[in-house]
This record gives sequence, structure tokens and C-alpha cells, in this order.
Amino acid sequence: LALTNLRLDPLIDLEMRLGDGSGALPALPILRAAVATLTEMATFDEAGVSTADATPTIDLHK
Repeated sequence: LALTNLRLDPLIDLEMRLGDGSGALPALPILRAAVATLTEMATFDEAGVSTADATPTIDLHK
């Protein structure tokens, strides 16, 4: 009902119609993985990625 009012789609739809939030349990690993990705991923600066020294590309469409 809440997702319908917010015009959102569920993360996963297992067609559970129990109404007690049982569909939240299968979504938990997805949410944990998303949080881990966001908190543990290095930024370009932290990873030492730089495009300043990159070899220039050749534009073949000129």
C-alpha cells in the first residue's frame, strides 16, 4: 500500500501476500550489499586514479 501511494516498485516481488512484511527478509541481503558498496568503495583520489596523465585519444571523426 505504501509503495503504491509513493508510486514505487518493490525491490523484489515474490508475490507474497501475507501482509506481515515477510518480503522484507529476502531484500535484506540486497540492501546490505548496496550499503557495503557505498561505504567501502574507494574514490578516484583514494585509489590513485588520475586522468591528467592519460594518453590523449585520437578523434577519428575529424
